[in-house]
Amino acid sequence: MGTRSSKGRATLEALPLRVYLDTSDYAAFSADPLPEGIRRIKEFLLSQVSSSRIEIGFSWAILNELIQDFDEEHRQNRVKRAATVKEICGTCAFCYPTELNDGRTFSRDGYWFPREAMAFNIQAVEKAWMKAVGSNKILIPNRSQRNALKNVKHRRKALQQHPNLADLTRADLGLIPLTDEFVNGQYLYRFMIGEMSAEVANRELLKIVTDPVLYIVSWFDMAGKSNTFTKDMQVHFHRIEEDLQKVIHASNEARRSLKEMKRLERDLYRLSAPAEVIVNHKHAKSKLERSIDVRNALKGREKLHELFGAFGLEVMAAYLNERVDPNGMKARSSDLVDIIHALYIPHCDLWRGDSTFSNMLIKRSVPYSDRVVARLSELPARIEALKEARGIS
Repeated sequence: MGTRSSKGRATLEALPLRVYLDTSDYAAFSADPLPEGIRRIKEFLLSQVSSSRIEIGFSWAILNELIQDFDEEHRQNRVKRAATVKEICGTCAFCYPTELNDGRTFSRDGYWFPREAMAFNIQAVEKAWMKAVGSNKILIPNRSQRNALKNVKHRRKALQQHPNLADLTRADLGLIPLTDEFVNGQYLYRFMIGEMSAEVANRELLKIVTDPVLYIVSWFDMAGKSNTFTKDMQVHFHRIEEDLQKVIHASNEARRSLKEMKRLERDLYRLSAPAEVIVNHKHAKSKLERSIDVRNALKGREKLHELFGAFGLEVMAAYLNERVDPNGMKARSSDLVDIIHALYIPHCDLWRGDSTFSNMLIKRSVPYSDRVVARLSELPARIEALKEARGIS
């Protein structure tokens, strides 16, 4: 996994420009037929990627939006979008949002998922195989032979004599998702007999996750089943989502209270209320304004600071200020995921997001907001300008 160096301009210029696209961009690029303007932008980006002038990474937030509707009605559309993500990004990916603070920001091997998920490895598959085959009296009628599999030396000898024991088309490994290449290429067998290293086997095993298309397909194939690997991938984010939702709810309540106070204020003056009523009203209003200070709303949420760092709190503060402002943008169901997308701004050179949310970040002068590109049509020109500034030909 890679990080941006902070050792100077020369080091930065040696790297391709790093670009983050919005989920809507991938949807636009997967349309059929492509509108002329969108086609030109896509071709421009692909040419810049192929010449190593830019690199575009996908993220957990991108894939998470693709699996929001995982019924068969949406399958073809979502798989097509995932294919577009793969076409544009290849195996470039931004790291899981909770790991950005740990120095892990970007991977060229498709690692977008949390470190906890690394428990999904060839050893885990071997363990599941042992459990399935070691108790299978049909495959291995002899009890002593089944017990012998528990010993590495004896297991290797038995597999060399009977390779069919490691035929994964005959062994039920539960809900572990495996690619056809992994199964047909006998990766588990080759690992267990010592012919292949764990590193090589894991690389193929993890393609079910690092390849956007395979991941989306596995999600649809396993939807509705309990304890699937793909569903486990989401568990890590649930606690963060709950905390963020509480802050968003608090901002919505503050906005509602302010609107109600302004309505009351208009009614008081319209009715020529007694002076003491107006004075008391102003006193109550000042207390209300102090109580909804956005920084106060973020106090006591050390978990958010620990997970998202100082920049994440800047994004949250900007969002809360916008929500408390009666003239600010209205709450939308996409607000939470827009906040998550925004966490990647410091880790790229140019960042594309939802236009409404992007303009809010610019208006509120969030750090690094000069990297925000509010409109997809502006992206090629922004890339060219930054290339020129960096001396990239």
